Amino acid sequence: MDGRRLILMAMAAIVLLLPQIALAQLEWSPKLLDFGTIKEEDGKAVRHFMAVNKGETPVRIDRVRTSCGCTTAEIDTTPIQPGDSIALPIVYNPAGRPGPFDKLLFVFSGKTSYKLNIIGNVIPSERTLKLRYPVVMESFRMTKDKFVFGDMPIGSRRTKRLYGYNASPDTVVLKFNDLPEQVVVRSLPDTVPPSGLFCLSATFIADRRSDFGTADLLLKMDANGRIIPITATYTMKENPGYDFQSGLEKVPVAVFEDDRLLFEGYGEKRMRRLLKIKNTGNEVLRISGITSADDAVSVDAVVPLTVAPGKSVEMNVTVDGSKEKNDVLNSALIILTNDPANPNKLIRLVGKR
Repeated sequence: MDGRRLILMAMAAIVLLLPQIALAQLEWSPKLLDFGTIKEEDGKAVRHFMAVNKGETPVRIDRVRTSCGCTTAEIDTTPIQPGDSIALPIVYNPAGRPGPFDKLLFVFSGKTSYKLNIIGNVIPSERTLKLRYPVVMESFRMTKDKFVFGDMPIGSRRTKRLYGYNASPDTVVLKFNDLPEQVVVRSLPDTVPPSGLFCLSATFIADRRSDFGTADLLLKMDANGRIIPITATYTMKENPGYDFQSGLEKVPVAVFEDDRLLFEGYGEKRMRRLLKIKNTGNEVLRISGITSADDAVSVDAVVPLTVAPGKSVEMNVTVDGSKEKNDVLNSALIILTNDPANPNKLIRLVGKR
């Protein structure tokens, strides 16, 4: 046995005889801190994360990085002894930020970082409502009172959005009834809690209409059975060289096998469901985006992707129970396509732990 090998064996033996040094480790409770409902006019709100040093050596908090300037942490760099606890104050500034919030914080301690999360809901002041949502539309406050599409040459399409705030004390389900054939409108989300924010997305498809000039369309928004009228205005124009009849026929059509995926009994594990999309049109379907606001939701599809006419694409939608914050799953996927009648498809993800 050569001398180098003897030295290595001796060093290994010494390491095995040395006492194990336990790394300092902070255990946080909770990892998701709910501020609840706060009023903007009350000013900054403070809540606390609690942490215990579960290790065997002292540890300290070096810094905290947040995902928004509205959130700050009051740091105490005093070493935390093994077994000791601390309270980390988190300050949220609601000024000019109405509605729900969901922010991330990263706490750094030596070479270790911890990911924490705060949520809550802000009831805005009347001043903020007037600035951000100046239009009163029954129980809603809106950014504008109509969709203005402007000039629409034959063969074109354009999407406009209105943003709203639910000023009522009730959860409201929004849908649109009896829409004109050349307009597609959706509410994202379609179920809006009190003090909740929503977006009305309207797409005007100019190849579905043959008359020209400026006109208004009446869109009927159904809010828990109450019909609220919203106007859409446009100016249809000629488009030299565009074959109107041909244009009508050459469109992709996205058909979703399911618009609601059930994840019953997902517990703490990962549960997977299959989502199938078929293109029944005669133009290539482009899927440009797949998004979810829920960190527990993932999709194995890589966008952008294309689907030829008559073909289908399958993707796995996964819910990671260990990351899901609630015992009742009520999430969604938004799938963006170039289907003029279905540009923003909402797929509901529901279930119980």
